[in-house]
Amino acid sequence: MKNKLLMRDLLHIPKIYSLSIKIGNFMIGIGLVFTLLTPSWADGSQENSSSPNQSREDTSLEDLIAKAKAGDARSQTILATRYGQGDGIEQDYEKAAFWIMKAAEQGDAEAQYSLGNCYFDGKGVPLDIGKAYEWTKKSALQGYAPGQYNLGYYYLERKES
Repeated sequence: MKNKLLMRDLLHIPKIYSLSIKIGNFMIGIGLVFTLLTPSWADGSQENSSSPNQSREDTSLEDLIAKAKAGDARSQTILATRYGQGDGIEQDYEKAAFWIMKAAEQGDAEAQYSLGNCYFDGKGVPLDIGKAYEWTKKSALQGYAPGQYNLGYYYLERKES
């Protein structure tokens, strides 16, 4: 009798395992979503996201603006981050979104990812999940890992809803 009970319990393991995976992935996903779906400047962190070749310390705001206006995508991304964080300049989400869009339109994967987050959160642009998906997908297709993660999240949400 004891062995039959054990065998019956074993039959439920795949169901329990499947459920635990879904619950575990959901809980992990919730934490990562709050972390990864937020533009680098939207959480208020003062982390410097610029590359070693172009840091905040060695580029004046005037030079950065001039490079951004000249069409340099990296400068546009850095300027957007500084506007979003209020780093050495008055915080302005609309200007941040303007500059990140300029870089994203040039094909910069990080900027496309950030613009997708802006649309997802409605920061500096109207909230638009469709546009968030489009920009995130462009980023993901270039191999940008955070964009790939967010794209997977969008697919997961569609499947479960």
